[in-house]
Amino acid sequence: MTGRTRRRVRRAGFFLTLILVSIPVLFVFYWMVLTSLKPRTIVTAYPPAFVFAPSLENYRQVLGQTPFVAYLVNSLIVGIGATFIGLALGLPAAYSIAKFRQLRLAVAVLISRMAPGIGYLIPWFMLFTQVRLVDTHLALILTHLILTLPLTIWIMVPFFEDLPRDMEEAALIDGCSWYGVLWRIAMPLT
Repeated sequence: MTGRTRRRVRRAGFFLTLILVSIPVLFVFYWMVLTSLKPRTIVTAYPPAFVFAPSLENYRQVLGQTPFVAYLVNSLIVGIGATFIGLALGLPAAYSIAKFRQLRLAVAVLISRMAPGIGYLIPWFMLFTQVRLVDTHLALILTHLILTLPLTIWIMVPFFEDLPRDMEEAALIDGCSWYGVLWRIAMPLT
């Protein structure tokens, strides 16, 4: 077999593998769209029905009879709020762990991530009741930080560890504080 033929066989094998791996992932989306177009009586039929008369009734019901837009806005507020607060708190913590070798902080973050979320439920509820935050966006954002903050920290630590130490030292010599190094050097590079 020549080198050119060998490359073509490898390339064909790569694309065949890619297609085979993609089929289950794409099937999930296909099934989701297919189920959304099925009438309510056919959705739970066994065996599943692949041939049916499609209906937009499910979309009419969701968009017309429920406050879907309000739910979407609430989800966006909570998601964006949790992401930004998680980044604002997590990036300096990750930088601190990476550059100052704060292993105790790293272990504390890891332990907080490993603890079951249900263990936070009663203390959070008692706290939110005391400060009158029950049924507010802020309470939900703070609750989501249990997941987003440790995840942000653990994802960003390796990026900060890989930054060249010389650039940070040069910034410190030029008069930057550690916060300046974080926001002016480390953040743009990561």
